[in-house]
Amino acid sequence: MDISAPVGQPIYAMFDGQVSYVTPKQSSTAGWWIEVVFEIEGTMYLNRYMHLDKIYVKNFEYIRENLSFVGFQLIYIISNGI
Repeated sequence: MDISAPVGQPIYAMFDGQVSYVTPKQSSTAGWWIEVVFEIEGTMYLNRYMHLDKIYVKNFEYIRENLSFVGFQLIYIISNGI
């Protein structure tokens, strides 16, 4: 699922999980992105937070749903939600 956010919007964790990967900043428009692994009822999932201007998490850090500040949105992406 792709969710749009306004430029500068603070982004918080959607689920409890562990940061599995933080990319180097890709470009001035692509920004940073991170991957977070989380579990729901025994099934593991991967969540990506993309197009971030700044990030505030590190590799292997455990983050908490709605409490962990991930970063700021870099650019506005028009999304169809898929």
